[in-house]
Amino acid sequence: MEGANRYGLNDPRTRLEAIVRGVAATGAEAIITDGGSEIAVVISVADYERLHEHADRVDAQRLVSGPQAFEDGLDQGRDVE
Repeated sequence: MEGANRYGLNDPRTRLEAIVRGVAATGAEAIITDGGSEIAVVISVADYERLHEHADRVDAQRLVSGPQAFEDGLDQGRDVE
């Protein structure tokens, strides 16, 4: 994720409060790393809700169209919304 702030899990300067407040204030996600590997992402509640709304729409589309129609739409690069 380009442009995201990165914080090492074991970095003694990393403070959860500062990370969460920064995400809430700016909307920019924060990536948590451990030994150089990305292990978690902190996102705003607004982004979290948008992700769930999108997932709910995709699930509804699958129910209406059936799994094969959904897969066909992905294969052809069409948006299912």
